[in-house]
Amino acid sequence: YVAQVSTPALNFDEFTVAMRFQGRTYQDKSNHILSAGAGEAWFGLSRSENGKLFVTLNDGKFKYEVENATLSDLNNYALICGVSIPESKVRVYMNGTIVGETDLPQGFKLNAGAKDKVWSFANSKSGVSFDGWVDDLIIYDRMLNADEMADIPLRYNDNLAQGENALQENTTGVINTAVGVNALQFNTTGDYNTAAGAWALRKNTTGQQNTAVGTESLKNNATGSYNSAFGRFSLASNETGNSNTAVGAYALDKNTTGSWNTAVGTETLRNNTVGEYNSSFGFWSLQENLTGKSNTASGAYALQKNTSGSWNVAYGLQALINNTTGNSNTAIGTESLKNNTEGSNNIVIGTMAGELLTTGSHNIVIAHKGVAEEEKTIRIGSSENQTRAFLAGVVGVTTGVNDAVPVMIDSTGQLGTVSSSRRFKEDIHDLSEAETQERLQNLRPVTFRYKKAFNDGDKPVQYGLIAEEVAEVFPELVVFNQDGQPETVKYHLLTPLLLQQVQEQQAQLQQKEQQLQQLEQRLLKLEAAMSKSE
Repeated sequence: YVAQVSTPALNFDEFTVAMRFQGRTYQDKSNHILSAGAGEAWFGLSRSENGKLFVTLNDGKFKYEVENATLSDLNNYALICGVSIPESKVRVYMNGTIVGETDLPQGFKLNAGAKDKVWSFANSKSGVSFDGWVDDLIIYDRMLNADEMADIPLRYNDNLAQGENALQENTTGVINTAVGVNALQFNTTGDYNTAAGAWALRKNTTGQQNTAVGTESLKNNATGSYNSAFGRFSLASNETGNSNTAVGAYALDKNTTGSWNTAVGTETLRNNTVGEYNSSFGFWSLQENLTGKSNTASGAYALQKNTSGSWNVAYGLQALINNTTGNSNTAIGTESLKNNTEGSNNIVIGTMAGELLTTGSHNIVIAHKGVAEEEKTIRIGSSENQTRAFLAGVVGVTTGVNDAVPVMIDSTGQLGTVSSSRRFKEDIHDLSEAETQERLQNLRPVTFRYKKAFNDGDKPVQYGLIAEEVAEVFPELVVFNQDGQPETVKYHLLTPLLLQQVQEQQAQLQQKEQQLQQLEQRLLKLEAAMSKSE
């Protein structure tokens, strides 16, 4: 730094120098910082060999090493040094604290004249310039007292800055910590920020209570507050977003205005821009989210390709990985709902559960792969893994509405009821006696016991039909398994068949009764005729 400042009106009896500076290296012969005087320096500031601030007067005839003022490379300092001949005092104030005060020798005077009112950051004897930067240089024509020194706006209000250009533009921001090249460089009034790493929080101006640890973390933040970023490029593009937490390299990297997001893991929520209230835990989870809100992803790649889908919950490796615009899905388990793209309001539990679902919505799938594009379906378990099912709250409980019907089940495991309305039927014809009577007559009702005993060991007598026998005479009444073997009888179909037989028999009984009545009448007439003939 080689600039010079002329102070023609300066009073040589007393003065105060205030400035903000940073030294890159203090390696030259004199560790020179600032001096005044055209030839011999009647005032000088430098660093001693042991790193202490050195104040010299009259070309070194008076030397004052400030024990409490240590200068380090790439650290920022706010320094105020006052000299008063009438008071015989030298007072030094640095970074908000009085660090030294000493008396001048009795009768001491400055060897300065009118031509010496030039201040320089270059040593006139060694020719070495101060290696660093200086800002806010102020020279007063009197020595300020301690209170006046504390009021000088040197942009260092309990702030700590270490690194080239760290906190360079700070004006009134307080209690900020900046460590690293360009860390918090453009901060002006932002308070309580912590930036550790090159370019961390570099463009922050008024944002408050942000924490950025890692190269370029929160680099572009301007006014966003209450953000925490740990890792290289974490929240690097954030500008106005608030209350975000990013832990991991590139976590929430492209977030600009989105707020209240939590991203833990490398590249988690990396492409999020304006999405809010998202929580992402695991490598690349919610990586491509742009505008989606209120999503929760836990597990590597969980909800990775989600862009605008909202209110989704994904727990497990690659859970909901391909979801893009689907909303309000819940997927728990490794690769659960992995192929869903647009489907919404699905609930899936289990490893690879619902993996075949793509665009269907309102499905509930537990430990089943699901069916592509299926809608409004409940699937629990699979035939390969489950062979029995138990459901509590059914036995001994009467339904609350008087419209209960039997529940049926097909070979795929689908539950349902039999529809009797003509709305669901076609080709309707009356049953004929010839179609059913003989075949029903050939069915053999039996008593039997099941080979497998009940839980209590009992094998009570049962009543029914033998499916193999029914298959020989009435195969329409038999359910066959996947191997083509008779499995059970459709007993519910026997009801209309038996009803038809009852109706036929009733018709026959009525016919017989009519015939009997006719015979009785003929008999009465015959008896009456015989009585007359006698």
